[in-house]
Amino acid sequence: MRLSLLLVAFCLGTGSALAAENVAVPIERVHICCDECVEGVRNAVTAAGATDLLSDQDTSRLVLFAPDVATAKKAVKAMVDAGYFGRSRNPAVPITAETGAKDATVKSTEIEGVHLCCSSCVEQARGALGAVPGVTSVAASTHGTAIQVKGEFNEKAALDALLDVGFSGKAAAKETRTGKINP
Repeated sequence: MRLSLLLVAFCLGTGSALAAENVAVPIERVHICCDECVEGVRNAVTAAGATDLLSDQDTSRLVLFAPDVATAKKAVKAMVDAGYFGRSRNPAVPITAETGAKDATVKSTEIEGVHLCCSSCVEQARGALGAVPGVTSVAASTHGTAIQVKGEFNEKAALDALLDVGFSGKAAAKETRTGKINP
């Protein structure tokens, strides 16, 4: 609700700044627990051409503004590449993540490219991964970008758990899948 009010106020308050060709992309369920998280998203999307970003940390919602749909898509891809994920409420600008995870049982994997700027980021990522059936340990550190996961678990389920709490990442190129090293 608060973000909706922010969006309405922004649109009314800027008038000509949001010309008809501009695109707004409301995004829900993004991990933005602190100002550093918000700044990380802002840096990623503006570097990709977004013109503005509104955020509401209390509700884990963002609104990304871009001059056109193509730029908005590029900006949400940059957000995902920076280690964040969310659900777009704009059907013209879907958010997807290529995690590289296999729908297979693995004994361990390293997930790279995850935004972990503070202890809250680390704890939420650990909690999500620790809830995956078969995971026995999760190692991650503040200001890192990689998470080590061990146990006997479905790799895709682990990556999906991260996406569900607003993080993105990729399974490392080489991991142990049920005892076998795959390229």
